[in-house]
Amino acid sequence: MSKSIIGIDPGAAGAIAVINPDKRMAQVWPMPYSNKAYDLDRIRQLLEFDPEDEEPFAVIEKVHARPKQGVSSTFAFGCGYGILLGMLGAFQIPYHEVPPQTWKKVILAGENKDDGKAASIRVARRLFPGVSLRASERCRSDHDGMAEALLLAEFGRRMRA
Repeated sequence: MSKSIIGIDPGAAGAIAVINPDKRMAQVWPMPYSNKAYDLDRIRQLLEFDPEDEEPFAVIEKVHARPKQGVSSTFAFGCGYGILLGMLGAFQIPYHEVPPQTWKKVILAGENKDDGKAASIRVARRLFPGVSLRASERCRSDHDGMAEALLLAEFGRRMRA
């Protein structure tokens, strides 16, 4: 049985990644979000696994309100986080919430973290060289949410090993 590991960087600029060490594959998608709303149908499609073939496990970044973040954006961010946790629960996908400091300490060890998201992009490129970190073919720069979702999945793989 395959053991797919899902990494979720929540939020409108986040992403959902799936790695399957058994099949040596990795995929990542920008968070399905448009018109100030999560695309629930697309998220459902990304989290729907065949129970006969898969035993998925998810790692989702544990988030909280940030200082100086507006009330409306904090509320929307919290709602999105709740939607993602609810979908994991509905699909009976076991998950682990991990604070950013915890997974970054492990995955970005030895990396210069002073440049923030760029460190995540560098490590994701190194660990997953065949996976595009561009949100679409038209994008010119890598998507840090996609990089971090992949790295969250990698943290989950190491955690489960």
